[in-house]
Amino acid sequence: MGALAASMDRLGHPDMRPVLRQTLADGPPRLADRRTGGQADRRSVFSDPSGDPAWKEIPSWFIYDTGDRAISAQLLAVMAQRSGSRHAVIVDGASHAPLASQAEPAAALIDEAASGAGG
Repeated sequence: MGALAASMDRLGHPDMRPVLRQTLADGPPRLADRRTGGQADRRSVFSDPSGDPAWKEIPSWFIYDTGDRAISAQLLAVMAQRSGSRHAVIVDGASHAPLASQAEPAAALIDEAASGAGG
């Protein structure tokens, strides 16, 4: 019970900090700790219908990393191509969440998308 209890937060939800520290491995630890506050019970993602994917109708841009420990860079490249992204930015060595951990390339891509550039 001790190990299980230690892995639960005060509301009985799993403690996501270890997972987020893994996915944000190239960011400061406090970033992962801060992001857990916004995590809620996500079980509905497995049962609620999602509808049509927005990327089929809305132009998209894609940023991904080569240091992701959750999804391979090869699969992320396929996802970028499949979504028809106007521009894909690859951040060498970044972790699973480059939008959170790699501010400069993420902001540049957001600026590009906001200006309508790249396609």
